[in-house]
Amino acid sequence: MRNQGLGSWIHRQRVKSRDRVAIIHGDRQITYDALAERIDRLSNALHERGVRKGDRVAYLGGNHIAFLETFFACGQLGAIIVPINTRSAPPEIEYVLDDSATEVLVFDTRMRDLARAGSWSSGVRHRLHIDGEAYEAVESYEDALQAGSPKTRDDLVTRADPAMILYTSGTTGRPKGAVLTHGNFTWNSMNVLVDYDLTSSSTTLLIAPMFHGASLGMGALPTLLKGGRLVLHNEFVPADVLSDIAHHQVTLLSGVPTTFQLLAEHPDWEAADLSSLQMISCGGSQLPRRVSDAYVNRGIAFSMKYGMTETSPTRRPGTPVSTRG
Repeated sequence: MRNQGLGSWIHRQRVKSRDRVAIIHGDRQITYDALAERIDRLSNALHERGVRKGDRVAYLGGNHIAFLETFFACGQLGAIIVPINTRSAPPEIEYVLDDSATEVLVFDTRMRDLARAGSWSSGVRHRLHIDGEAYEAVESYEDALQAGSPKTRDDLVTRADPAMILYTSGTTGRPKGAVLTHGNFTWNSMNVLVDYDLTSSSTTLLIAPMFHGASLGMGALPTLLKGGRLVLHNEFVPADVLSDIAHHQVTLLSGVPTTFQLLAEHPDWEAADLSSLQMISCGGSQLPRRVSDAYVNRGIAFSMKYGMTETSPTRRPGTPVSTRG
């Protein structure tokens, strides 16, 4: 394959994992075979709308299968995805769209008003609406995807090519766009595979939004690279997380200290079946010992990570806390 970047990942995995479930989102699940075809159709649909290598495609929305379809479709074309924080105000969205020179905006239904307010005065030429019908100056994401050719593109993309511009507010002033390459994500994912010992039997539950580097780079991508399963949550509801860990036999869960504190303090904690969990990955701030102990005492390994957006995102893996029992 000429594409040595992220755009070829799902198609390479399709050969080995065709009928395996790749992503679960609510009541919907999709196999590697179906995911690969949808990525093909979307990449061709974007190409028909003028997207070429180096062009920017922004995504405004929560955790959704469409985020990963857009991510990998851009990877096929050599285009650059620009995830936008859903907590941004319209002027901030407009700034990101203008600063990144975005030409296509993909957004979900919940972000409709924000997308309208933030993109109308920008240089965006095409807008695709997920889970919704077309309306003035906006196309239906699903209609556009289904109209795209199912032929697999194999454009020349190297690991040195930019894959994403991820805006970070880690400095004073306006957010800065961190340019991350296909190689950044590839090697970060390889490191996670080794550190977490992920396999094709792994199931990762994503709580944090994928417009943050940690959820995407340390959860979604390594899992899909290995042929595992992703379970997507749009928002953090402790009871739902505890229930899905048992229902989907989740093996990896990552988040920030507050996430794990709220889970451990929830009324369902003691009765929850966490026997499938093999690793907890945590970062963002200091973790109270009593919180880590709540997991360690149940036989779950706990690992603290340090990183930043610009390092895609892991800079240094922590030493796992030993389990007890």
